[in-house]
Amino acid sequence: MKALSRVIFGFLLLLSSVVLSSPGPVIKDFALIDHLGKFHQLSYYGDQKAVVLYSHSLKFSESKRDIELLARLQVSLQMNK
Repeated sequence: MKALSRVIFGFLLLLSSVVLSSPGPVIKDFALIDHLGKFHQLSYYGDQKAVVLYSHSLKFSESKRDIELLARLQVSLQMNK
């Protein structure tokens, strides 16, 4: 039984690595509208080192904490330029 479990686990591990390594669809550009109604197109930020996308539900109670954390991260990264 233990050997069968190892074989199944190995197969699932192999299968997951194949699925994860398969390239997904290529998206050349997309745009989103932020909470203030401003239009943001990804290609516009092509010269940036990183782009952070954050989404949450209106019912998510930790969003205020997350937004404060992201703001501190932004300040920290700006100081390290």
